Amino acid sequence: MKKIIVYKTADNTIESCAPGEKVEFQKSLDRTKDRESYIAAAERSAQFEVSIGHSRRTLDNKIAWARSVKDFKNVTDTEFHDFILAVDVPENKQYAHWIDKGKVSTNDFFRDSWVDIDADGKVSYDLVKAKKMLASIISVKIKKNRDEVQALLDKGGVAGDADVSAINNKQSLLQSEVTKIKNLSVTKITDLTPSISLLEA
Repeated sequence: MKKIIVYKTADNTIESCAPGEKVEFQKSLDRTKDRESYIAAAERSAQFEVSIGHSRRTLDNKIAWARSVKDFKNVTDTEFHDFILAVDVPENKQYAHWIDKGKVSTNDFFRDSWVDIDADGKVSYDLVKAKKMLASIISVKIKKNRDEVQALLDKGGVAGDADVSAINNKQSLLQSEVTKIKNLSVTKITDLTPSISLLEA
């Protein structure tokens, strides 16, 4: 199964990096004459980066990686992983894991409240942040519904009465949910998931 890198930044956010296939990476290396040519090209690029005021850290990491590889024409999985960690992941990361892509949720509603992830893809959440985020999103929906009601009232006529009533009923339900969330004692992220369905209705 394809793997991705998930890492924790110095700013305590959880980020991910999905590298390309190793076979394509090897092909790109094969287009270079040999290890020394690769290193020389990286050194020239590093000197240029410095000349325009940029850091040469990434290119220095490439050079160090190239010197460490046993067989430049047959890079191992571990060496490929080391390259990605050295070049594509920030140096000041707190940690990084290679995780099977299928173990990492790509559409977690509470993604912005992740605080940690382990090597098996198990996520830890900031439950206070998740709770506030959900209440805020529902409140935005309440305002949107309120604007829809006002638009119907501005239009006038009897045709919109049923729509207004339905929206008002939903408003009452959403407002009750916000109050419930704010008063809810959350011990796990699944305590909040039932409220998400209200946003889809």
